[in-house]
Amino acid sequence: MERILLVGSTDTLNENISFVLQLAGFEVSLVRSMEEAINLNDIYRYFIRNFDMLVLSGTELSRITQKGFDFLRKIPQQVKILIAERDPCLPSESDSFDNLYRTENIYFCNTTNITVETKKIFGRI
Repeated sequence: MERILLVGSTDTLNENISFVLQLAGFEVSLVRSMEEAINLNDIYRYFIRNFDMLVLSGTELSRITQKGFDFLRKIPQQVKILIAERDPCLPSESDSFDNLYRTENIYFCNTTNITVETKKIFGRI
């Protein structure tokens, strides 16, 4: 069973996302903010040992700071990163966003089809 760290506020949307991912057979842990995830000790070993995917959900993407982008780049390539937004359009003028688009382990989707996209990423569909 693939293990997912879902980063998003504990609002209804993220609780629902966590629930549907669990129904789809994924093990999900929820943290409230990017800052909470960034503060995890030794990012590399933590993710290798504990998670197969990091999901950023809801409005998290619009609040990512440079520290957040640096955090995402430190996550090992074998850990998938899914950025799920209500509106997954990203500002093209941002170098940080452009660099994320070019990273092989980062995927983007709309929150409404997160389960299907997650299954595709893990080759279940």
